[in-house]
Amino acid sequence: MTKSATVKLQKWGNGLAVRIPASVARAAHFTEGLPVEVSADAAGLTIRPAGTFRPTLAEKLALFDPARHGGEAMGSAPVDAEAMPSPAIRRSPLDVLRGSVVRYDDPAAPADAEWDAAR
Repeated sequence: MTKSATVKLQKWGNGLAVRIPASVARAAHFTEGLPVEVSADAAGLTIRPAGTFRPTLAEKLALFDPARHGGEAMGSAPVDAEAMPSPAIRRSPLDVLRGSVVRYDDPAAPADAEWDAAR
């Protein structure tokens, strides 16, 4: 969304100053103390934040095109906690053992001689 305002230049020391209305500053994500770059060309002045542009989540989502980006696979290997299975994916010990015994004729009988000695 584009915000604009018509304001007057004012003298400030040996230079000129312009007051940026709050609505325009919010739309541009300008805050007090933010370093900005001012450049002039044939079309006029441009004021933009100095350094890297960091869009908000809303701005990122507005730029997202599901037709273009939807269904893409993650381009890297799992990192940190992603490498560990989530608790919902971990199997219980009984699930791990289920199916490991091929045949057991007498479930009440001891498993071996050591079992009898342990009783």
